[in-house]
Amino acid sequence: MSAQGTVQSLRAANQIEIAQLRHIETEATEVDEYFLINPGAIKEEEDNLLSVMGAAQRKQQGVFFTPGELSKLAVSKVGFLPSGNIFDPACGTGNLLVEVADSFDAIGSLSECLSRWNEKLYGLDINSEFVKLARKKIVNLAISKGALPVCGISLTDAMSILSNIRVGDFLSEYSSYAGVVDNVIMNPPFCPVDTPTDIKWTSGKSNAAALFMAYAVDIMPVGGKILGILPDVLKSGSRYQTWRREVFNPIKPTVEDFGSFQKDVQIDVFILGGIKTSELNPKLRESTDETREIFQVLADKFNVSVGPVVPHRDPLVGVEAPFAHAKILPPWSTVTQLAERIMHPGRKVSCPFVAVRRTSSPKDKFRVVGTIVNCDEAVAVENHIISVCPKDGTMEACVSLIELFQSSAVNDYINSKIRCRHLTVGVIKGLPIGEWHEQKE
Repeated sequence: MSAQGTVQSLRAANQIEIAQLRHIETEATEVDEYFLINPGAIKEEEDNLLSVMGAAQRKQQGVFFTPGELSKLAVSKVGFLPSGNIFDPACGTGNLLVEVADSFDAIGSLSECLSRWNEKLYGLDINSEFVKLARKKIVNLAISKGALPVCGISLTDAMSILSNIRVGDFLSEYSSYAGVVDNVIMNPPFCPVDTPTDIKWTSGKSNAAALFMAYAVDIMPVGGKILGILPDVLKSGSRYQTWRREVFNPIKPTVEDFGSFQKDVQIDVFILGGIKTSELNPKLRESTDETREIFQVLADKFNVSVGPVVPHRDPLVGVEAPFAHAKILPPWSTVTQLAERIMHPGRKVSCPFVAVRRTSSPKDKFRVVGTIVNCDEAVAVENHIISVCPKDGTMEACVSLIELFQSSAVNDYINSKIRCRHLTVGVIKGLPIGEWHEQKE
């Protein structure tokens, strides 16, 4: 069915349902307690749905309902109050749609209000029980804002008006929403899925959130707004470098770091907002280094790893090499010779590279302290050092990185991510360098 046909079918079905309700409506009465559901009861119903699934199934399917705090932050910080309708392709129990709908007016009877809201709110989820609860939350919101039920209308009848929030699989039917929806808001699944053959930026298994975001940008019209709550790996993982190019080129992205998704969900997330300014340029599918990165992280330009040498534990065998450790590396300097050598069977780090001390405190003036190492030989590196090696192999990249490490932006980023005294490879890899790299170019 064409996009226009889909719109007509949805509207026709909606009008039939409204007509069936209106013939039993009389004058508005006081709000029936059966309709205005206690928020605690809705929370209990939501918790029960999760407990039935179990932690293992939730993790496998990437089911993490959006917390209220995160829903409010996402909508307010990114300013997601667009014109036109709004589509959540992984709506779950409707928390994001409810947050958006909270800005709507509720005028007239309940069926009239929900009819207007149904033209603005689109949602999709593979779980039918989640969809029912999402509809129930929106009905409850409409009543709490002043839309009155009338004699003869049931809760089931009211929920049925919200026909555009339905059961479905976005990854299978995303194309049917092209030309139907204007804006997208979502907290997609974070689980691994098989990459479709039409995707050019990766193969094998991919994070479902990457696919949801790519398809959402594809179906949106130019001028449409998008907001996504996404796992941090999409922002910092080197595997998703091409994905970032695919998704970010057609929009003007803004990024808001959030941190851990929930107390019991150890996944860092960020909020991405944007406006689609153009269709994706097909040439970008084949472009690599020549394509300007809109949002880069350190891992896009540098290889990052912990030194393999553990002194006083590893056997003194193997190839002898210069030995880099914190005590002989002067901060913010360049060394071309190291006073100590060591025999070690592990890998050696090719020069030049930036040696970063792993011990760091939020009270320190600089959270990331580096030394450029540029010896004639490959270097054995202690495990208290993180080696940061430029992929282009140049001293220029090392010098520029040392300058970046001394900026307040790096301190602020590190302190927002980690408060303990040891830097991690993951945090260093995810350090945003997009704006800095553009200035250097």
